[in-house]
Amino acid sequence: MTTPAPEALRLEAALRAALQVAEIPGARVWPEGDALPSVRLFGPLPGKADHDALSVQAWLRRANTNGTAQDGGCSQVSIQFADVDAGHRLAEMLREPADRAQAAAGVLAQELKARQVGACVRGRADGRVTVEIPDPATEPAAMNLARALGASTIAKFLKLDVVEGAWEFTDRLRWLMIGVVGEGVTVDGRFGNEPRVSGIDIQMTPGQALSLVWRLK
Repeated sequence: MTTPAPEALRLEAALRAALQVAEIPGARVWPEGDALPSVRLFGPLPGKADHDALSVQAWLRRANTNGTAQDGGCSQVSIQFADVDAGHRLAEMLREPADRAQAAAGVLAQELKARQVGACVRGRADGRVTVEIPDPATEPAAMNLARALGASTIAKFLKLDVVEGAWEFTDRLRWLMIGVVGEGVTVDGRFGNEPRVSGIDIQMTPGQALSLVWRLK
């Protein structure tokens, strides 16, 4: 399909940016000169286990994207677009999980900062929001989070500078977070160079992140 060069170039740029945000391994945009660019996948789409033309075609159909998926050999699936709008629709769909996660992460980061919870908050390409909390034995972030959620005695009788105490604290924080935002949130201890917990990682959906913001207010 012949397409005006500026439109094809804009679509090519939008697709490249979307693939970068979505962090799809090995994905490429294939320019076609004065024709529409195509997308070549060498791995599954975000959140999808299957990687073949049939599963990609089904995904395009559910996303209301007018495109055709074809097997290209060597584990490659090529997506051809019916028009420029279809290409931009795919770019939006690829970006959506990361964009939603990043937006929720930004709101949560502000609320945690207001509660003196020093943490690294980010939205991931797969649509999850992560909160990286430093060592609860040396930094107050984890305890400040628990206090803000009404659990000021969460570390009672625990020695956070030893493995057993830190793991018990992590387990208590896990149950606290499940009670606050629901099932699906994960809370795991993080190991550093020493054989003890060096931090705590929390992962949740954007919706759960916003629920946490609501509870913290």
